[in-house]
Amino acid sequence: MPILELCKRRLKEGISASSPSLLEILPKVREALGIDCVFQASIEEPAIFFILCVWPSMAEHDAFLASPEKLSMLTPFDQLCDFEWVEFMEFSSMKALPIEAPIMTVTRAFLKSGNHPKEYYRKISELKAPIEEETKPWPCVFSWTDDTKGEVERKKWLMFVGWRSKKHHQDYAAMLRRTNEEFPGIPEHYDEGTMHSHTINMEKPVWVG
Repeated sequence: MPILELCKRRLKEGISASSPSLLEILPKVREALGIDCVFQASIEEPAIFFILCVWPSMAEHDAFLASPEKLSMLTPFDQLCDFEWVEFMEFSSMKALPIEAPIMTVTRAFLKSGNHPKEYYRKISELKAPIEEETKPWPCVFSWTDDTKGEVERKKWLMFVGWRSKKHHQDYAAMLRRTNEEFPGIPEHYDEGTMHSHTINMEKPVWVG
């Protein structure tokens, strides 16, 4: 089953998301992985960026990690940035992500225990259609992480939404807080460690705020 990998990386001191030394190596990373991937820089935290790619299966991902020869191809990349964390979720293809949007929000949410995951899922699921009506043609994509999709104490959630700009997202969220009774209460379901980031494709020449 295809699986989406979301990997968070932190740039080393002196390196920025627009550094030529970094940008010129991104196609080589894609070549080393052997699958399509995108590199999304955080607007809020300039030292942070995310790698998103879809593996044909977790077994193929694990086989890549088990190959010293293939991992060595990433050494120049590792000299420019440090690994922080990685998450996986079942997903069909890169084309189903809102990666063509000028801005893509990336959410990694930790949910409180008890009834919080169930209520959070219900509220977000009900918002999917109106969000996609606002953000079309870009989808709103979400799921539990692969390691917490079953019955576990601490659930984790990934979510990706495309927007015209950061302000577009902020204005829409402000409207929901005024008009949707349940939207203002969504943050009460989040546990420590939850992260929301507005990101932009590092390989596109125009940066939009």
